[in-house]
Amino acid sequence: MLPTLESITALRKQKEVLAQAVKLFNKRPQEGVEFMIKHSLVASPSSSRSDYEDGLIALFIKLPQLKKSRIGEYLGSPENKQLIYAYARLFDFRRERCDQSLRRFLQGFRLPGESQVIYRFMESFSAIYYSMNKDAFANEDAVLAHAYAIIMLNVDQHSRQIRNKMTVEEFIQNQKGINSGSDLDRDYLIGIYNSIRESEIVISDQLTGQAAEDYEWEQVLLKSQDVTSSKYVMAATDLYDSELYEVVCGPAVEAFLGAFDSTADSDSIQLSVSGLRLCAALAAHFQNSRVFDTLISSLSDATSLCTEKTDLNFSTLACNFGMDHKGQLAAVTLFSLVREHGSVMRTSWENVIRCVQQLFFARLLPENLLLLHDLSSNKKVLLQQAPMESYNQHGGIFASLAYYLSTHEVTIAEAQKKKNLREAAEECVRLCRIPEIFLSSSKLESTSFEYFYKALFSSLSLPVKCISAPQNKVHKAPSSHDTLKSRVYQLAQEESKILFLELLTNTILDNEKRPTLPDLSALSHLASIIETCTANQRRLKERAVVCYLRLCASWYPTKELTPVNFIAYMKVLNAVDSGDTSLLLQMFGGILHFISINGHLIESKAEWEILLSLSVVDSFLLSHENSVALAILKCIVDKFINVFSFEPFVREVARFITNFKSELSRQKRPTCYQQSPLYFFNLCLEATSRALSICSSADVWPVFNRTLLETFAKMTRYSDRSIRMNALSLIQRALLLPSCRKMTKEQWRQCFYEILFPVLEALLSSDMDEVDPEAIDESRFQAANLLCKTCLTHIQELLLLEDFFSLWKTVLEYLEQCSSENNSLYLRESVLESLKNMLFVLVDNGFLQSGSPEGETELTKQTLSEVTWAKVNGFMPQLREELLMQALLPAKGLQQVISVTAASLQVGKCLAPEAGVHQESHEEKLEVTAFPEGSNLVPKECL
Repeated sequence: MLPTLESITALRKQKEVLAQAVKLFNKRPQEGVEFMIKHSLVASPSSSRSDYEDGLIALFIKLPQLKKSRIGEYLGSPENKQLIYAYARLFDFRRERCDQSLRRFLQGFRLPGESQVIYRFMESFSAIYYSMNKDAFANEDAVLAHAYAIIMLNVDQHSRQIRNKMTVEEFIQNQKGINSGSDLDRDYLIGIYNSIRESEIVISDQLTGQAAEDYEWEQVLLKSQDVTSSKYVMAATDLYDSELYEVVCGPAVEAFLGAFDSTADSDSIQLSVSGLRLCAALAAHFQNSRVFDTLISSLSDATSLCTEKTDLNFSTLACNFGMDHKGQLAAVTLFSLVREHGSVMRTSWENVIRCVQQLFFARLLPENLLLLHDLSSNKKVLLQQAPMESYNQHGGIFASLAYYLSTHEVTIAEAQKKKNLREAAEECVRLCRIPEIFLSSSKLESTSFEYFYKALFSSLSLPVKCISAPQNKVHKAPSSHDTLKSRVYQLAQEESKILFLELLTNTILDNEKRPTLPDLSALSHLASIIETCTANQRRLKERAVVCYLRLCASWYPTKELTPVNFIAYMKVLNAVDSGDTSLLLQMFGGILHFISINGHLIESKAEWEILLSLSVVDSFLLSHENSVALAILKCIVDKFINVFSFEPFVREVARFITNFKSELSRQKRPTCYQQSPLYFFNLCLEATSRALSICSSADVWPVFNRTLLETFAKMTRYSDRSIRMNALSLIQRALLLPSCRKMTKEQWRQCFYEILFPVLEALLSSDMDEVDPEAIDESRFQAANLLCKTCLTHIQELLLLEDFFSLWKTVLEYLEQCSSENNSLYLRESVLESLKNMLFVLVDNGFLQSGSPEGETELTKQTLSEVTWAKVNGFMPQLREELLMQALLPAKGLQQVISVTAASLQVGKCLAPEAGVHQESHEEKLEVTAFPEGSNLVPKECL
């Protein structure tokens, strides 16, 4: 009956446990015995002493790997005296000469040197030998004395320190009367003497030459006689194929590799490669990763790519590979096996990555493996490697000239030879089809992929092996040769990191659905590169930023890359130099890519703040390459303006606008609309309009309008005229948006008392006269005009306020303050004209005279009229009569008056452009029509 696979597997595991026990015993015998007891290899001495002794001694005999000295050390301990008896009982000493029995007894261990220990061994041997040969000796003491005599004879005859050897007569004389007063047989003793003199008693570990060979044959013969362990059965089944392969694979692989290395015959080489391929196929079939890794590791060594040579430059590495036909065959075989059976691989991925790195240093990798993602253009670009450097250094110019003239013809021939060798190497690499390995990583089995990922990750710190880093001696200045070599070494390291950063990132993104990913260790490593790169490593830092943002875009949001640690990871990008245009373009492209994918998932103001702070780089927005940065802002406005993004967006853009002049002083004047503050003012207004069109009524004021108005109200106090004027115009346009009609009474009250009134109050202060004495009145007039327009546009909403008359009085008081005699003639006349036009519209719509619009009570109308004229008559007594006269004009005349009024109010006018900046077609044009008769609303066309 055939044994089951389970029984074979159990037996193998038992052998592995035995091997571990041997290892421990040979190190410390007591630990080894405890391990044997723990794994039930022997019985516990506490349960059955006899079983424990017999089992332990049986293992000592059964395991030849145990060191004889350790067995002797353990058996010689005083507490193990009974083990020596148990050991001796295993032998059959019947009718055997004492020296022969002693020789066999001492073969299993090395006899310790202490006399007491030797006595315990001899005492145990004597007792057991006497029990089996009582007719030959009188008692145990006789056997003990005889055994000691034999040991002494063995030492005497074979010790180099004893010159006068014991004679046979002396040997016989030494044992006179030991057998209870009588002598042992003389011929018996002579036989023992001759045997010891001719063959020393030694343990098997000490046997050499013929004696060792005889011992081995003796063991083989003994094993062959043990029929119980030598049963062989013909098994017509594949049940045991995996176990059999495990036994034969090692020697087979070694044989094929030996043939591959040693032979020069092409047929033999092909046969050895075929054998290696078969071994690899079987290893893959049986999922034997250990054998497959060994084979791949051996093939990588055979390629000669990974050998330790520090005197080669990159060009020499390529040429050497081109002339190494065995190395090329090994490389093709290696990468072919990796493509076919990559899922079986484990640790050998490191060898494969090392080979790829060396081919990269030799400039032999195909271009499609050297493509890098360019986030600024959303395309792929080729990794540019530094030109190869030669380290041949000649003397001065005359030496170089002489060298050139003497070697010109040889140089041409050498160049052609190198070209041919390089072409051969390139053809070999093409046949290897290396890119397919990285493109198919998603097909790898999970365990194999983990090793592949770790090998790629480790490659970021692999040193250059074909060129060693120069080591300058102490107190010796580096030569120009060393400086060149050091620079080439640094470039090679940097380029290698760039390549493997890209490969690692692509691999992660291709396998992002695996449960083991994402792994934030990759992000942490990239962050470390970004933060620690020196000024000479600009390219590496740029590529690290690209890979960093690609991973963040793909992984957000996951349980690893949460909104909380996302902010911390984004802060790493603060290390980017704002003066590095190329790096900024990549960073902006990455942020745009991130926002385009994940903008709808960002639900935190803090996250938008960090993204916008990275995107709004003042100096870059004013450059001619600002299209990517502007695309970020435009993308947010078009797609992702909401309650989370609006406030960070407005505040960050406002910060840039306030810094506009200081940045502009360090650069050329903007030449297009997209580089002027006007563009960013309008961008904020567009964001507000889009946000208000999609928000709920509850969010109109607290989330959007108030944020915008408060931000730009602060800018009305700036010393720069254009910023003040544009900020006032933006506030005006924001308040004229239709969505403002959703504001509640309390929100309108806050709008006037917390924003509009403070703006005008600040502009009217005497401090502003010193800030901009020439143009401050223009800003004051625009603020007053803003107050009039807001009241005129939203009169219906304002009339619903309980304290409207108090608010209305405050409006008129500010207008009176602007038109006082203390102000300039320009400000007085402009404000009075605005007041006149506002009151005319109110009179014409019936708010300040009889025939009021429907819905207004006579009390409200009469009170509003009384409050208004009581206040206005104080500083413009003739205005009421003038307005009433104009209200009686024919319709045609009224149309003309209203047109003039609208023009004077600049109703609906777009933000004032910066002087000298081409505004294109961004200024809005307004057509004003007359109010319909009897209407109680201010027409939209007039706002």
